[in-house]
Amino acid sequence: MTATLTLYVSNTGNDHHSGSELAPLASLEGARDRIRSRPSASYVRVILRGGNYELTRTVVFEPQDGRAGGGWVRYEAACGESPVFTSGVPLQSWEKLPADHPGVSANAKGRIWVAEVPPELGSFKTLFDGAGELPRSRSAGFCPLGETAPGSLWYAADPTSLPCPSGVWEPIVNPEEVEVRLIPIAPWAMNILPVASVDRQTNHARLAIPATYAPTKPLIGEFPEGSAWLENDLALITKPGHWALNRAEGKIYLWPVSNEPGRKITAPALIELIAVLGRLDDGDQEKQPVRGLHFYGLTFTHSDRYTVPPGRTGLGVQHDWEQFDQPTAVLRFRGAEDCSVQCCDFIALGGTAIRLDLHCQKITVVKNDIADVGGTGIFLGGYGPGTKDVNHSNTVEDNAICRVGRHYCDSPAIFLWQSGSNRVAHNKISFVPYAGIVVSGRIVWDPAGAEECSRTIRWPEIAAALGMDVASVRNSPEPDWTVRERFLHARNNRIEKNDISNVVEMMSDGNAIYISGAGAGNLVQGNYIHDIPSKNLTEAIRCDDDQHRTQITGNVIFRFGGSATGVASKGINDITGNLIVWPLQSTKRGLISLELGPVSGSRICDNIVVAAHSQDRAVFQERSYGDGPIPRLADCHAEHNLYWNVCDPEWAKPHLDREQKLGVETNSHTVDPCFENIERGDFRLRSDSPLHALAFIVPDISDAGPHPR
Repeated sequence: MTATLTLYVSNTGNDHHSGSELAPLASLEGARDRIRSRPSASYVRVILRGGNYELTRTVVFEPQDGRAGGGWVRYEAACGESPVFTSGVPLQSWEKLPADHPGVSANAKGRIWVAEVPPELGSFKTLFDGAGELPRSRSAGFCPLGETAPGSLWYAADPTSLPCPSGVWEPIVNPEEVEVRLIPIAPWAMNILPVASVDRQTNHARLAIPATYAPTKPLIGEFPEGSAWLENDLALITKPGHWALNRAEGKIYLWPVSNEPGRKITAPALIELIAVLGRLDDGDQEKQPVRGLHFYGLTFTHSDRYTVPPGRTGLGVQHDWEQFDQPTAVLRFRGAEDCSVQCCDFIALGGTAIRLDLHCQKITVVKNDIADVGGTGIFLGGYGPGTKDVNHSNTVEDNAICRVGRHYCDSPAIFLWQSGSNRVAHNKISFVPYAGIVVSGRIVWDPAGAEECSRTIRWPEIAAALGMDVASVRNSPEPDWTVRERFLHARNNRIEKNDISNVVEMMSDGNAIYISGAGAGNLVQGNYIHDIPSKNLTEAIRCDDDQHRTQITGNVIFRFGGSATGVASKGINDITGNLIVWPLQSTKRGLISLELGPVSGSRICDNIVVAAHSQDRAVFQERSYGDGPIPRLADCHAEHNLYWNVCDPEWAKPHLDREQKLGVETNSHTVDPCFENIERGDFRLRSDSPLHALAFIVPDISDAGPHPR
């Protein structure tokens, strides 16, 4: 349909112009305000010419800036041009620091430059040049000496206490400017914590924000460079590209990559560049989402990293992988419907790329490139447990996401929390320090609001749904999943045809696809998970704590390391028709793992499992921790699976003999599947393959990953 209004924007334009092609406007805000003056225009195109658009404040779109009833407003790149939105402020007037300046490391003497920080900049955490982000100065890695509280496995008695090895603080010039980057005892979390004070006599630091878990050596995983670092001090500038900000002085120090700072050194003014903010129906207000707002072909770059503010205990989203209802992303939708982000680039960002918060429905995020970002790639975060379920029916498809979590290394590439009926399909995910795709509703049901996500629980809604008063619900023991499931809205998601490789590159206890504490009906289908050499990988696909009624079917898992588990289940979930082949290390558990009971009602059928080491286990059947029923394959509907070991033809016979006596693994086989070239990932069947006669189907992952553009 022909647009009833077309506006042009150029970085050489003027917001007092008409907005025609020959007299363009100058900014997004100028175009937005001009559209507000034309509410009768149902279809609006805003054509943005190429070049940089420098933002010093977040551009906010509200309900009047979209179009309801099938209309739309589309902000799009001019054909063949690249409009770039940045919050980078150039740093100029550099001067070389005298070689005898106190606090400079020996190898940096005579190489440090200093500049005054422009007044419009705050306490920025990232810095960029023309080639990307520059690394902030950091110490050598070390392991803190903290301890867990008595009787606790993961938590410290005082999570703001950070005892350090001797010598860590010795060279530091300004400890009050330092932040600690910390992988705590639970190596699935990373914190970046400002320092409140340091006792140099005892090497003890007091943190301004509590650590998520006890700040001590990680309990599992391999961290050869240490699990903690100090950042942002003049004394820690030891390499070209390193920099440090002294907020008190209003100065920045830099060892340039070349002989002197270039003209492209910029510091970000903003975390959030664009916010699409509808009116939510909290309190007495009636909801009014932003509708029909679309972004096409735009580039977003040079944003700052967020810091978790004080007072957020109980509001971190699963292990503090994200924050509940916070402006952590460059582009944020909060109260929006029928909007889209298409063919945009998100590159060199301090925080998350895209957030869909609270009330978001029918938002389409497709064909975007996301790379080198500090947080999560794409985050869908609904309301906490309750009856309000308004974050659903969104599409995340055909995106290329790599090198996320550059700051918060526990950030997933795609993260769905309390968000359901979404389609996450045909995305390519690679080179991620932690998890690929997470679907979660994990909550600690703590009425005091001190535990994980507990302040997001909507107790009055739950009480009304259960026919109880609020006090009784809050004081009752945590209800069983079958009772809580109706309040867990991460259900009925389709995670399909994604291409995932090289994940869990730094953190530990991570997975390519992870589902935990979510509702029922999630489908993980047709994904290609491959080439993950990390020794810290836990499982390729994992149904973790408190997860049931998930279907994992038709996935290919190939060349994976870590504990070398292909698919793991800690509940009643189906594992069917998957191809699990060629673990890079021998399994610590099993290529299929049952790790918690009960599992009765699970289906484990039609899988093809090919081991590569004589020590590998076909199926793990042990409770990995805690008390309760032992998960047994005999309690599942398990039949018609194929098990083969390339170095031991007899490998699977003891397993089949044992299980068939228990009445399962009927019509299962141990036979060479005869792939064309299993080591190279060619899973075509040779003409002599027995799978033709045995009715096994090799999953087709030829179309996994993004469609051609």
